[in-house]
Amino acid sequence: MKILISGNYGLSKNIKELFLLNGYEVSTISSSELSSFFLKNNIYEFDVFINSEYKDRLQTELFEFVYDKWKYEKKTIINILTSALIFDGPNKKYIDDKKDLENKTIEMRTSDKEVRIINVYPNTLESTITATNQKLNYSDVSNIIKYAIELPHDIELFEIGISKTKLKIEQSLI
Repeated sequence: MKILISGNYGLSKNIKELFLLNGYEVSTISSSELSSFFLKNNIYEFDVFINSEYKDRLQTELFEFVYDKWKYEKKTIINILTSALIFDGPNKKYIDDKKDLENKTIEMRTSDKEVRIINVYPNTLESTITATNQKLNYSDVSNIIKYAIELPHDIELFEIGISKTKLKIEQSLI
């Protein structure tokens, strides 16, 4: 299975490392490489596209492009969204761009397709400096994505919300 991931840092980097360790062929591309890369129609080489790198509406445009090419293929598109679509958050532009992607996936999710569309809604990730709540490790999100991809192709987990529980760590008295 060949996987293409948009983005080279943070969650994208962790996803790449996990899949490489498990014997998958993985390529990553940054937003600056996307136009020339896709114009060559190399997308057909891949089985999975993980749409991770955020840059304004770029994720929506990439989803539309890949969906158009893969609509009737046994392939998988993973969109990394945000739990701020559910719980709200301070960055309205970011939320609006992610909402645009979410709306587009809902519009494209018809019974007349073969490609799987999986939207992942992680809560606060480990790289977030300003957050005070419990943060998700990249590896937790990466492992869940790996699980979803490895399901039989006729199973489509179309939305996956991921958050940490508020589990209190007990301290023992000595």
